[in-house]
Formats: sequence, structure tokens, C-alpha cells
Amino acid sequence: MRHRTTRWFPTLIVLAVLAAGGAWWLAAPEPAPPRIAPAVPSGPSETPDPAATPRTEPVASAEPAGSDYERCMGLAMVDPARAAVEAERWVAEGGGDAARHCAATALLQLGEVERAAEILDALGREALAPAEARAALLAQAGQLWLALGRPDRAYAAATLGLAARADDPDLLTDRAIAAASQDRFEEAVDDLSRVVDLRPDRAEPLVLRASAWRHLGQRALAEDDLARALALHPANPDALLERGLLRRDQRDLAGARADWETAIRLSPESAAAELARDHLAALDER
Repeated sequence: MRHRTTRWFPTLIVLAVLAAGGAWWLAAPEPAPPRIAPAVPSGPSETPDPAATPRTEPVASAEPAGSDYERCMGLAMVDPARAAVEAERWVAEGGGDAARHCAATALLQLGEVERAAEILDALGREALAPAEARAALLAQAGQLWLALGRPDRAYAAATLGLAARADDPDLLTDRAIAAASQDRFEEAVDDLSRVVDLRPDRAEPLVLRASAWRHLGQRALAEDDLARALALHPANPDALLERGLLRRDQRDLAGARADWETAIRLSPESAAAELARDHLAALDER
């Protein structure tokens, strides 16, 4: 399960979440908080979704802070270096949470992922925003911490996010991945079981739970989860990759090879295919 951490949460996906749908931090003049609508949950998917993207409430009036935010976010997408400088100036001038969020977006665009994660994490904990919006920020921060190989920070962010948005399947999945990345597979199973209950039509939590079961030595439970996942999505390369690992561990090398070759054929450009190639190469070296 550990090998999935970085490939499921690439920086570009999180950046798209930050920028999607136009401005969603509309800062009102101090001391009023930014006006943020609740996040819209994402629908079922065969791969873990990034955090649900919060949507902007209609603007009641042309507020200068809102205009500054939209301009800053737009600049972050085309000239992030300049946007980072302007956002820093805006923060110093009292731009508040909207300015900090723009700064995080610019830094992420510049590849300064850790600094962006720190800002988003702090915003999720401190921002003057509704609980739903803070949960979305913590989800984004957690995904970046996973990409940075910091499952401890990712776990903490997801836990705080769940305090604000209980039973969110994406936050539960993030926390399960963070737990498994620290060899805390029982905790991962607990969170993923809740996701399976909440989203029985998703294959991905079943694949993740199967991986956790495999690490716990519960092969029968892992096989059952993979059978359910493949019934939902027969061409799921992650399920095939994981079933191949189960078969390899049971010394069914022909079965493992067949699963990995199928994963490569069905989705040759996927990260699952890349890992399948690595496992096939290891088989060939035996």
C-alpha cells in the first residue's frame, strides 16, 4: 500500500483543485471572514478523487478584496513568480486568508510544494471560514503532504478535516493511505471500511483495503475485496496489480504475471502499469 502514496496525489491534480471553478475565497473587508460556500462532494470514481472543490457564493457587491483575489489567482496561473511577490505584499498589507491562499497557489505552481502545504495546512486550522471550507483546505494540504512523503502530517490534516466534515469518504481515504504509509494497517482498514459503507459503488477503497489486508496477512479478506472491486470495474489496473501481488505471495507466479501483463495492456500509461513492469522485471530476474 505504501507505494501508492505519491502516485495517487500528483501536484498537478491538487493545483487543479486549487484553481478550479474560479475564485472561491472572496474576502470581505476586515473583520468579516471570507465568504465560502460549502464544498461540493465528488461523485463515485475509480481512482481516489482530490478534495472536493468548494464553490463560490454569488458576489453581492463589487468588493475590492474579492477583485484582488480573482486577479491574484489569475496571475498565479500565468506568472506565478510575480503572483507570489504580489501575494506576499498583499499578506503584509492585511490581505488575510484570501492573500495567503493565493500565495499557496503561486508557490505550488512554482514547485514549492512544501511551502504551499504549510500555508494550506495553517489556513485549514486558522482561517476565518466555514468548517466545510476549512475541511477542503485540510484535504488539499493532506494530499500535498502525501505527495511529499510526510504521512504523519497528512494523517493529522485529514483527522482535523474529518472533525469539520465527518464521514467524508475522500478524507477517510486520505487518512487511510497516510496510516498505511506508516504501517498502521489496522487503522487503514477501519477508515476504508467506513468508505466502503459510504460508497459501495467505488472500486478503489476495496482495492486499498485489500492491500491493507494483504499486509496484515489476511489473504482471504484481500481476495474477497479484490473480487468485489473487479466485479465493479473489471479493467481496474490497480486491482489487477494488487491481485498479482497476492498471487506472487502465494507462489502463483504464472497468475501474478498474467495479472500484471493485463494491467499493462489495459492501461499502459498508468502508474499501476509502471509498477507492474517493475514486478515483472523482478520475476524475470529470479
